[in-house]
Amino acid sequence: IPEEMRSLRTLTELDLHGNGHTGPIPIPLLTSLTRLTTLDLGNNELTGTLPSQIGLLVSLTTLNLENNDIRGQIPIEVGNLNQLVELDLSDNGFTDFKRQFGAQLSNLQTLDVSNNQIGGTMHTEFGNFVTVTSMNLGNNNFGFRIPSEIGRLVNLQEQLDLSNNDLGLQVPSEIGQLVGLRKLYLNGNELVRNLPETIANLEQLREFRVDENNLTGDMPLCSIFADTGAIAYADCNEIDCICCSHCCEDGVGCECIVPNNPLRCPAV
Repeated sequence: IPEEMRSLRTLTELDLHGNGHTGPIPIPLLTSLTRLTTLDLGNNELTGTLPSQIGLLVSLTTLNLENNDIRGQIPIEVGNLNQLVELDLSDNGFTDFKRQFGAQLSNLQTLDVSNNQIGGTMHTEFGNFVTVTSMNLGNNNFGFRIPSEIGRLVNLQEQLDLSNNDLGLQVPSEIGQLVGLRKLYLNGNELVRNLPETIANLEQLREFRVDENNLTGDMPLCSIFADTGAIAYADCNEIDCICCSHCCEDGVGCECIVPNNPLRCPAV
């Protein structure tokens, strides 16, 4: 990315998405283009770390760095971007996510940090993202448990994706407070015991995955899935799911068990 672009000091939108740019994000670009409201550098070949100077772009509403090779910590200065509505850092090599971001990014609606290397506990402060309508934390190394504070995210509608992490223990009953949620992915973790009965409150769900866990008991959602025709995946040899569209088995994969229903078994 040419540093000469720093002379465009009145620029408000910079979209360089999918242009094959390489190398690090130029710091002079961040220190000069402080009027930016949109910065899209996604789908390039950018490397290095995310400079702390990103925090100077306090007018940003959209920050998209998806599908690059940016690594290391997400700088604490990202918390300065309190006008952000969309934050997409997916498909990089980030290794942490600061606890305070939930309180600082008070206008955020879309959060996607999937397909990184973020580890540690899924901390309780994720419950502070109360304005978020779509949250994707999938394919990271979050561990320990799903915090009960997840129930505070009552504006979630599009999706909550916690798949392919290291989350264990029981799914908290508070997840049943996300009554507007349409997609919920909990697959590929170490979740145990029964699903909470409160999950039956999620009457808007159209896609649901809990396969590749250690769950047992019944599927509470069957009381509503029979009417909605939702797509649902589970380990049917471990959890009783008469309403599931797909049954999965470790090392084998998933199989559609209602093949004559194209809505529940869409062609791949």
